[in-house]
Amino acid sequence: TTWSDIEGNLPDIPVRWALYHPDDARQAMLATELGIWTCNHVHLSSPQWMPDIDGMANVRIDMLQLREADHTVLAATHGRGLFTTSWVSNPWVSVPETPELPVGSVWPNPFSDEINIAFGEPLPQKTIINIIDLQGRVLISRELDAKLSSCRIPTPNLPAGAYILSIDSGKRNWSGRIIHQ
Repeated sequence: TTWSDIEGNLPDIPVRWALYHPDDARQAMLATELGIWTCNHVHLSSPQWMPDIDGMANVRIDMLQLREADHTVLAATHGRGLFTTSWVSNPWVSVPETPELPVGSVWPNPFSDEINIAFGEPLPQKTIINIIDLQGRVLISRELDAKLSSCRIPTPNLPAGAYILSIDSGKRNWSGRIIHQ
């Protein structure tokens, strides 16, 4: 029902294809007019994209395909052939340009009917909490008022599996993996 701008620092170029990493929906790869671009934190309010063309020419990429068995990505270029790479998930890449929200604890994890979050300090402003599946779809979204120091998020009808818990106050963010049983 709503869209979020994740362009961040991406140059004003055509994007022809996009993939989420199969193990971490915070990571994405784009096929563009200027080669491949990747981002390790697309859930942030201003994601940082990096060109990722080591070993290939800086050319137009028309399509990407992922072989999930071994995370091999095939890039089809416009007139320069095909290239492959192994896409290694790196969820621990730091994001120094965006300070992290102080989250004290998330419990229980694994969870079933609800998840609780305690913040290390009261929230500085209105904050958005999202539960995102590994395909990048926001399944639950809640807006929290400023000054809260904890919250409880009901999770009715959420299928069992792994999810990303994303907390964004606009200036500071936090994300982590949670498991629903």
